[in-house]
Amino acid sequence: MPDNPAFAIFCNPDDMNIKYILKCYSGILALVISPVISSVYAQEKTDAVTNDTARFGFPVGEELIYRIYWGYIPVGLTTVKTEWIEEDGKKLIAIRYRTHTNRIFDTIYPVDDRAESIINPDKFLPVRFYLCLTRRRSKTEKSVIFDHSRLKAAMVTTSTGQTNEIDIVSDTRDIITLLYSHRLKGVSTNQEWNCRPMIDTGLLNMKLKTYDYEDIKLSHLGKVSGLKLEPIAKLDSLLVEDGKVMSWVAKERCLATKMTIKAPLANVSIELHEVLGPGNDLWSEAMQKAFPDKEKTEKEPDQK
Repeated sequence: MPDNPAFAIFCNPDDMNIKYILKCYSGILALVISPVISSVYAQEKTDAVTNDTARFGFPVGEELIYRIYWGYIPVGLTTVKTEWIEEDGKKLIAIRYRTHTNRIFDTIYPVDDRAESIINPDKFLPVRFYLCLTRRRSKTEKSVIFDHSRLKAAMVTTSTGQTNEIDIVSDTRDIITLLYSHRLKGVSTNQEWNCRPMIDTGLLNMKLKTYDYEDIKLSHLGKVSGLKLEPIAKLDSLLVEDGKVMSWVAKERCLATKMTIKAPLANVSIELHEVLGPGNDLWSEAMQKAFPDKEKTEKEPDQK
């Protein structure tokens, strides 16, 4: 049965391509919903936020909330959070994903997937990558420890304790770190480039292809122009190409605004719903208009 709550009922289990798309749904989400294409945006912020943006292309402390739909039916949420942490006296960046079904679909096919990248900010290279996929009665948990000085990575499967050593290169990154590292790299329309990020099964040969800008209407944040982006990759038996997965990335703060996955009866879509955390730009203005009460509540503690 496909490992996606919305399609567990509606999909043809004999369609292996669709079945694997749904099985890899959260992985594909992490692959393309991360902000991918960027330019440093100018705005009035505190020194710390301004420094983060100039250095990384995004303000550390940013939180993104995406709503997931099967056709017009809401099935869950994805949240992406960034924050500074300290380990062994070193200041590191944590980027954390969580995808989970809503209350209704929890009764049909509960999903609660988490992914985390811990990053050394000096060269924006990963220290470790963690992934935990929880689907109804199954759980897959893996972690990857990077040693760029030895050009090795160790992948550990939690359930068995098995460790696999993988050869890497000096700039190998996991999928999340790779995509966030591109937030300071400008990418134009109609381009293609190859990359080889680490995912839960090892190194993935992937191509990213851009098209032109298109207007995307977000239910709460209005119409936003986004660069159309297509990931092309082979995930085991699934060949992701020919528009099976598409994403749109806005210029302002370089946020992924929407992603679609082709599937039977209706497409899966993931849409940006809220942009939280530091910043004073198009997104903060849109949030204030869409959620005036939330903005007021969040600002009240600072005024005390």
